[in-house]
Amino acid sequence: SNSSQVQLTGAWALGARSAAMAQAHRRQAGRPLQLVTLNMKERRVDVNEDALGRLEKRLKELGTHSVAVVSVMGAFRTGKSFLLDLMLRFLKWEADFPEEAAAVRNAQQPPRGVKGEEFPLPPWLTSAGAELEGVEEDTEGFRFKGGMDHCTEGIWVWSEPFLREIE
Repeated sequence: SNSSQVQLTGAWALGARSAAMAQAHRRQAGRPLQLVTLNMKERRVDVNEDALGRLEKRLKELGTHSVAVVSVMGAFRTGKSFLLDLMLRFLKWEADFPEEAAAVRNAQQPPRGVKGEEFPLPPWLTSAGAELEGVEEDTEGFRFKGGMDHCTEGIWVWSEPFLREIE
């Protein structure tokens, strides 16, 4: 792969919903879905209609009426999947522990740059495990690994949207 090529690795759907849907929402585990594949031999992109249909069906089930996409784009092997996996950890933690997330958002942050003072890792970072070495299972997050071999390319989304109330 040419390092000057640009790669779009992944995205999430953040859907808006009504208060009634907020009560009924049960977050499923989710997994990465590849919506677009790259065919480098034929120099084209292919849309995965099945994956797109599954995402559309899930958004309709949840009653979403608008969607925002968070995406990362950049050159090969520059940490896009790693960054997306970190964002996914945060969103999962926030959905699983809403009271703790609200407390953390409202808490005073410790001062930075005090020499010799430790800065604790945020709870969302360690809630999925103490290591950031990539994922083994598709239900855990986006795959990433060190080295020159890529493990994601094209456009990927997380199959389970993270819903937000819009005031």
